[in-house]
Amino acid sequence: MARQQAHPKKTGDRSRSARPPALSVVLVVLAAVLPNLPGLNAPFMLDDRFRIEHNPEIRSPAAWWNSLARQPTDGTPHRNDPSRPLTSFTFMLNAAATGVRPGAFRAVNIALHALTAVLLLLLARRICTTLLPARVAVTVAAGVTVLWASHPVHAATVTYLSGRAEILAAAGMFGTVLLFFGGRFGWALAVCALALLAKPNAAAAPLLLLAADCAAGCGSWRTVRWSQHAPFWALVIAYVFARRLLLGAVGDIEGGSGVMPVPEYLAAMPHALATYLRLLVVPVGLSLDHVVFRPSEAGWPMVASPAILLCTLGAVVWAVFRCRPEGRTVLFGAVWFLVVLLPTSSVLPTVNPVVETRLYPAAFGVLLAVAAAVFVAYDRLRISAHVYRVTIASVCCALASLTGARAALMAQPERHWRTTLAINPSSMRAHNELGMHYAGQGRYGDAADAFRAILSEHRDNAEARANLGAVLAAQGRIAEARGIFGEVLRREPVHPLALHNAARLALQEGDAAEAERLLYALLSVEPANPDAHLLLGAALLTRGDAEGAERYFLRALSLDPRSAPAAYNLGFLYEMTGRAEAARKSYLRALRADPRHASAAARLQALDGTR
Repeated sequence: MARQQAHPKKTGDRSRSARPPALSVVLVVLAAVLPNLPGLNAPFMLDDRFRIEHNPEIRSPAAWWNSLARQPTDGTPHRNDPSRPLTSFTFMLNAAATGVRPGAFRAVNIALHALTAVLLLLLARRICTTLLPARVAVTVAAGVTVLWASHPVHAATVTYLSGRAEILAAAGMFGTVLLFFGGRFGWALAVCALALLAKPNAAAAPLLLLAADCAAGCGSWRTVRWSQHAPFWALVIAYVFARRLLLGAVGDIEGGSGVMPVPEYLAAMPHALATYLRLLVVPVGLSLDHVVFRPSEAGWPMVASPAILLCTLGAVVWAVFRCRPEGRTVLFGAVWFLVVLLPTSSVLPTVNPVVETRLYPAAFGVLLAVAAAVFVAYDRLRISAHVYRVTIASVCCALASLTGARAALMAQPERHWRTTLAINPSSMRAHNELGMHYAGQGRYGDAADAFRAILSEHRDNAEARANLGAVLAAQGRIAEARGIFGEVLRREPVHPLALHNAARLALQEGDAAEAERLLYALLSVEPANPDAHLLLGAALLTRGDAEGAERYFLRALSLDPRSAPAAYNLGFLYEMTGRAEAARKSYLRALRADPRHASAAARLQALDGTR
């Protein structure tokens, strides 16, 4: 009988205590959606450009499948992260349904964030009704979830589109724990597997199950259902071996030489954990690119002080756990926080120890511990539960306003990246984003300065050189641009961006043969690149090969059915070769893809005028 009380949901009991009222669900959804709406129209940024905007591997199901079939170690560049196939699959579905528009992708991110928040509400109610007094459990569960949903640290995950991997993995981990305690072990295992395919940090799920199972059993390891945990550990072990076999590494497979050595990474962990705690409790200084903390350069006081702080906090948490029944909730929150961060804050180093998106699932633990600790303090001081609820609501409103301000800031690229540089002056990524923004506005001088700022610190950065070459070409400094492209390609003969930019320049200068050579080289490493097929078709058309040009224009459209330039060029070719009706259909297709395509509208009007 005691066993059943330790696990009230073991047999699938769906008591009303585990079901949140509609008002709680509405509040959580509003807290997840409304503060993030100001960032809806933010542009693509950082990895979004590579993973989404210029990613031929998400333009069609065939391209996505072929990217999976290709060996990750075959030496050719991968736009889709081979360790996150579920995430790239959702990108492919998004592109097919809405086209490659940042607002449409971000709307899906916000919807997924709201769905994840609802899952967390269900999980929080289950945990809180087990660990806290009934008079406050529901309030704490709803309050913590609203705090989590509206926290400004998550604006980095929701507005930054590549953060979808964190959202999917977190939803999978929350769902795994919920299904496990609902007695649906098969479904829990399947959801855990999907979470691993979204992002590898879902490997923490078995440890979360252990922690939650122990907490549900009144803190005793004797109540843990070990046989039911075994399949989840087997799944994670199999995943780790498969990752090592197929991807060639267990840790960061894309960081390259930028990955920190293991001893230095371990020494940086106290600073990283202390930074995460500060960002959650006092969300000031938030950034998509934090300063890389290197213990070898910082000195021992900067390394030791965060470790001392963490040990002190750990002692306080343990004291509360031993002295108060509600202390179990504080301890559980601390364990949740550490366990979720374990895959990226342990012996598997990455490029930067501090990345805000990693806090997406981990933040729940800290917020739960803080909310429970505040309740313990209020209860000891005999402050009423009503005042506690008002406190939670006030903090939620403050966090939501900060989230809205941050989302709005991210929709203003120049202000956003200048703010990032104020926090991290050495941010190469911020300089690159500023350069791309300036180039898009035609501010080529400012763009060139931004790319040169990168090269002043990282002379061998091929992407910055390729972008600088494109800016110089736009300024009419053709010889300098050609020299830069040539330098990049001598070092990396199949660098996709350099090949693309050099081919575009050659085509603009009338050297169709050189453009053709460069584009064939680009297609040898990115055969599903629709822009390369489009440019190659234009080069062939310039040389008088209409049949070859038509073939490549059609291939570009098959890879990216929403490409207005490909449809327009195909229509122009049809018009040149006397196929007026086919040209008219292609121009209409271009206008459906881009209603503001002036050239397509003009050619269509000219065709209609001759009928």
